[in-house]
This record gives sequence, structure tokens and C-alpha cells, in this order.
Amino acid sequence: MRLTEDQKTIQELARSFAETELAPIAAQIDQEERIPKEIIEKMAEI
Repeated sequence: MRLTEDQKTIQELARSFAETELAPIAAQIDQEERIPKEIIEKMAEI
């Protein structure tokens, strides 16, 4: 299966978001078992 260019773009966007926004607070997310509202709002923007 090959990804379309649109799918590749979405994949890269998701990867970048995870690296810049989620990775730095991953321990906090795990400990609190919740994703901060600010992160959810940023996800909604993309």
C-alpha cells in the first residue's frame, strides 16, 4: 500500500506535532492520564 501525497502530508504533520507538542510533556500526560486542554485545542487547529 502506498500513501497519497495528501496522506504523506498528514502523516508528517501528525509526526511533527507529536514531536514538538506531545513528546516534551509525555511523562505528564502519562502521570495525569489526561491530555491538557491546550494541546487538544492545538490539535483541533490542525
